[in-house]
Amino acid sequence: MKRTASFFLLLTVTVLCVWGALASGAGANRDLERLLPLSLDVIDGPVRVVVKHISPYKPHAGEAAFLETGRRLSERLGLPPAELRSGGDHILYKASGPDSGGIRRTLLWVMFPDGSTELIVSAETPESGDTSTGGEAASRMEEAQTKLSRVLEGMGVTPNWNVIVQGKLKADYASPDKLNDWLQAELRAEAVEIYDDGRSVSVSYASPLLEASVQSGGRMLNLQAAVHRSSETGESRLTLGTPVITTEY
Repeated sequence: MKRTASFFLLLTVTVLCVWGALASGAGANRDLERLLPLSLDVIDGPVRVVVKHISPYKPHAGEAAFLETGRRLSERLGLPPAELRSGGDHILYKASGPDSGGIRRTLLWVMFPDGSTELIVSAETPESGDTSTGGEAASRMEEAQTKLSRVLEGMGVTPNWNVIVQGKLKADYASPDKLNDWLQAELRAEAVEIYDDGRSVSVSYASPLLEASVQSGGRMLNLQAAVHRSSETGESRLTLGTPVITTEY
């Protein structure tokens, strides 16, 4: 499901602000430990893993002050300084770089016309693909996440983490029913909301085995699973997110 970067950013911020807080650092670590090894049962080839914090941050007046603070945040996160970018009616400050283990860390800070800001800090496996085992990949991501959590706490921000796992879906699980059965068996997941546009199917689940949660329509949701079928290759891509998916699928 393709969307522009600005559209998806605003959608992500809106969804998370409406639905409420994500998991604390410890809870997100446990969700990652559980979800990543399981995903290797149904993903064929490299697995993309993302942990992402999203929250409001200090309001700012003026681009100069916003840029100065953005560069200070970059320094605290061990990232190179960056310049401001326009995103239509909002201003973006984005800095990124790999850590010593090859995990890419990104700071994305957004200022809206009223001076309010949203802070997004993430860590992601290398774009070339991660061929390590689920345990090794989880360990590296947990280490990166723990370090970022400490920086956020030092800034006076409570870390709230979203976990995303993505990769090519094995042919044996291409059927929505088969994937749903697998999620029910492994995570005791109960389907709550379903969206299908013909090429992408997205299902939101409640699961007592996952700690991250958001509220939607009076129900607590812990997991979102989406399958997107490529019109060019016919292959299906699986995206799992706790408690929701905050990336293109």
